[in-house]
Amino acid sequence: MHKTHSVTATNLNLPLDSHLYVIVRATNNAGLQVTTASPPFVVDISPPEIIHEPIVVLENPESKTQVDRSVISLRWEFSDAQSPISVHSVSVHTHHDGDVPFDVLHLGDVKELTIPLTDSQFIDGNSYEFIVSACNAAEIWNCAACNCA
Repeated sequence: MHKTHSVTATNLNLPLDSHLYVIVRATNNAGLQVTTASPPFVVDISPPEIIHEPIVVLENPESKTQVDRSVISLRWEFSDAQSPISVHSVSVHTHHDGDVPFDVLHLGDVKELTIPLTDSQFIDGNSYEFIVSACNAAEIWNCAACNCA
């Protein structure tokens, strides 16, 4: 006979920055026991840290211009000492909350993105804001913006 049980403990005051383990002991009807422990884990309450805010990688950085309308490249960096970064998302907004050329892009743990464009996706005279968000394994988010296109 196989029984599966789960336990949820709430309102615990777990320490931060310490390796914690879950230890489970099972006893059968004959009184025999087995004990096992989980891999270590750390309680993480901190969001990812912004190392480098998002920037548009320009063809001519000195003049802050880009002539090629077929592609736009972004670069950024987040870090987290306690939990790995699991997801990045990139969204675009206009200065007047108008239509944007694409939906939110969900990415893995990457630090740059090149977006191929058609001539109609960005409109001359509009300002665009790119928002890059990072989520760590504890599902805590942080974001940074770039008013740069």
